[in-house]
Amino acid sequence: MKGRTYKTMAAPGVVAGLTLTLGLNNSRAQVEPPVAPQGSAVALADVGTAFTYQGRLTNSGVPANGACDFEFKLYDDANAGTQVGSTQTKTNVGVSAGYFTIGNLDFGADAFNGQARWLAIGVRCPAGSGSYTALSPRQALTPTPHALALPGLWTQQNATSPNLIGGYHGNQVTGGVVGATIGGGGANGNINRVTGNYGTVSGGRNNTAGNSFASVGGGEENSAGSLAATIGGGFINTASNDYATVGGGRENVASGNGSTVGGGGSNTASSSSATIGGGFQNTASRPICHHPRRVGRSRHAPWRDGLRVWQLCRRRRRANVRLCLARC
Repeated sequence: MKGRTYKTMAAPGVVAGLTLTLGLNNSRAQVEPPVAPQGSAVALADVGTAFTYQGRLTNSGVPANGACDFEFKLYDDANAGTQVGSTQTKTNVGVSAGYFTIGNLDFGADAFNGQARWLAIGVRCPAGSGSYTALSPRQALTPTPHALALPGLWTQQNATSPNLIGGYHGNQVTGGVVGATIGGGGANGNINRVTGNYGTVSGGRNNTAGNSFASVGGGEENSAGSLAATIGGGFINTASNDYATVGGGRENVASGNGSTVGGGGSNTASSSSATIGGGFQNTASRPICHHPRRVGRSRHAPWRDGLRVWQLCRRRRRANVRLCLARC
């Protein structure tokens, strides 16, 4: 490769840089979608994230011919920057009068998130002849591949249910997760993230939906970390047990299974099905039964439905009135 200077340029009639292909080389071609018979189900294939690169390779102005090897790296800067995705190597590619086509380049689902990208290309001709020669400059991507990602909105394809990610480009869905949604928000150092299947963060910043079906509506530094846990919004709220809910407020914790804190500040519902409507520094630490005449006077859970809990207590304790009264 010594003494050779290669460069690539767009082939006539071909979009420079990367072009998305859906199994067609002619972008003007139209294909009618299949029509499913009534009562039947059709499995539709995902578009995926692979694309095709087409160009022209010359050596000191002379078009290259024969078989060459190509190496592709994606970067977030024109000169230095950080590599995005893995290196793609395509060997024994046919080059005729300088023209070549590289199919099935795929830098992964996170490669195109609406931010600028450059393609670094290395080549060696003939194929297998030695080390790669880096072409200069890096190729800035045309807008075509970013059809996968409108500014501030992109998708991660998978075989089950695509993930939809909006807002700050650093917002994250954990690898392997399906059906996740980040509606927007996020910022540098305060990203929104979803780590469980079908989790949702609607907005705000530094919020986490940390388990399957968990949901955070917005706010800041909220964490819904268990199965189907929900936080409506607010600041530094935590729902850390299955089906726990915090409506909003500040620094509230719902850590019991199915527990609820409606709002307020620094409230903790730590027992199963415990409920705090609001206020400040209230605690529901264990389920308590109530005699109907003591509604509102319990030392532990005055907000609960006294008659209902009393009836449940009597049923569970086989009508042990003394025990139920002792717990009120």
